[in-house]
Amino acid sequence: MPHYEDALVDSLKGGSATAAVKEYLSKGEEALRKKHLEEKNGAEICKAYTCLIDDLLKSIFTVQTSNLACVENAALVAIGGYGRGELNVRSDIDLMLLHKKRITPSIKELTEKMLYLLWDTGLDIGFSIRSVGECVSLAKDDLKTMTSLLDLRFILGDKGLFSLLSESVRKDLFNRKRTGVFIEEKINESKARHHKFGDSVYILEPNVKEGEGGLRDLHTARWIIKARNMRQMEPFSMGHISDRWRTELEAALDFLLWVRNELHFQTGRKTDQLAFDHQERIADLLGYTDTEHVLAVEAFMQRYYKGASSVNNYANLILSRSRR
Repeated sequence: MPHYEDALVDSLKGGSATAAVKEYLSKGEEALRKKHLEEKNGAEICKAYTCLIDDLLKSIFTVQTSNLACVENAALVAIGGYGRGELNVRSDIDLMLLHKKRITPSIKELTEKMLYLLWDTGLDIGFSIRSVGECVSLAKDDLKTMTSLLDLRFILGDKGLFSLLSESVRKDLFNRKRTGVFIEEKINESKARHHKFGDSVYILEPNVKEGEGGLRDLHTARWIIKARNMRQMEPFSMGHISDRWRTELEAALDFLLWVRNELHFQTGRKTDQLAFDHQERIADLLGYTDTEHVLAVEAFMQRYYKGASSVNNYANLILSRSRR
């Protein structure tokens, strides 16, 4: 796997930066695809893809800030799934350029240069440019923004500015009064999402991310735990569960991430619906075969439903405890 190094920075400085980025991503994704098929590991591929994007963004940021000779008061920050370090291949990459108080001409130029290059890559980039005060102010009136600030991760730039944002999020957004309201809103949001996607784990063509027992159930549980404790955590480290259940949940999470990666690799874009044709193809990839008693695709879906049920049960446990 490529890593952040001088060669990548040099390739961005000389010739066509767009071509260099596309080649870097193509080679990186090709290596990940091979590893994905050989090792059948979802979480490790997500971590590796996160690193691939980190290295690219660090290189772009380094080159552009060097050219501008500025930006001592800016930080590049990851949010969402990218911030969690759990980025599925071809998923949205949510970025924020954090600055101090006002947008200077150099900050504006940096943003434009980065965005022009990133838009040409084919990556699905979500980009915002905000001060610490703007982040907190917007989050107070918008649940999605408030949620995204639970998954902040520093990439490069002014680390002191990032620390200031993290502290402001803890003090101004997730204090005792606001956290209770946030938790109730996330519970209601989860109920509405389940209703939209079928109110059951056992949907014939489930949505791996948004459906009941999908990845979003786990995200919601983790957001609630984070909101109450305001510290980074492993997926199941603060859920008060047995070691046996933890092992089962980790395996379920890894499997869901692998299935979602496979959907994205196959289609070349974000695709979360596990349609019948994908089910048959993935069952074959995983080595399932028809037997006298069960079809290969049925055996695969039994495994999917078992994992989704574990995730759903864990999420329900955390949501129930959060109201005590």
